[in-house]
Amino acid sequence: MILFDRDGVRMALNWIDLIEDGSLYFDVLVENSTGREICIYVKDSYVDGVEMDGFDLYPVPDGKTFWNSFTLKPLEGQEELYGDILKNPREFSFTFEVWDTEAHETMFLQAVSLVAE
Repeated sequence: MILFDRDGVRMALNWIDLIEDGSLYFDVLVENSTGREICIYVKDSYVDGVEMDGFDLYPVPDGKTFWNSFTLKPLEGQEELYGDILKNPREFSFTFEVWDTEAHETMFLQAVSLVAE
């Protein structure tokens, strides 16, 4: 499933899994054809309407396609309240900030929403 394809950056979702530490793990393929090395930050993350912490992807050099990942988990101190949401989530929303690592500036923001079937 393609999450986005914009301005030389393409991200496809391979799978989602709940991992041992209680985080949701998103396995993604990132293709970078921007002419610059990029980092992708995960912001404004929600699972079933509950705000989550998003943990970012590794840098992707220009001209490369890498398997990558990011994770979501409850905000610090809210693990007991909202940890169970991650066991059977229905809706996800987050914003990716694509960052030029050389220029130290945001290239673009990309909102993404997913609904489980």
